Amino acid sequence: MAEDVEEKQAFPLGEIVAKRRFTLYERSGAARQVIVEIGKPVPVSLQGALLADAGEGDHFRCPLSITGLGLDSRVFPPSGEDSLMALQHAIGLAGQVIDGAVRRLNLINPLHEVWERHHPGKKHFDASGYPDWLYRYDSRPDTDYGLWKDR
Repeated sequence: MAEDVEEKQAFPLGEIVAKRRFTLYERSGAARQVIVEIGKPVPVSLQGALLADAGEGDHFRCPLSITGLGLDSRVFPPSGEDSLMALQHAIGLAGQVIDGAVRRLNLINPLHEVWERHHPGKKHFDASGYPDWLYRYDSRPDTDYGLWKDR
């Protein structure tokens, strides 16, 4: 029954420890400012409740927020067995969410477009285990590499 379902409480973003801004473009040329914010990993119980301090056997969640892609009010809280693993999961999840939104919204990534023009079919960066979205989405916001001059 619907009234028996308890609504999940939103996970707080908390203190932001990392942030990246970049610009993606719609086919019309309209710019979308995308902001990725990662909160400080926080200890949680195995049931997911926030804890004041980490104890033996507790896990961590690392909150993640992405604005500019239609997910502005959502905080993703990937977890890990320690704070470093939770942080790594947050960085990896950010790339998956961004890549999915780029496909779903049919957005243009100017860095990728320019790379393809000069190096057709070659991989932009061999991440060697690193989350490669950090290299595929430019960290310089408002850089379009002259793409709109040709249109």
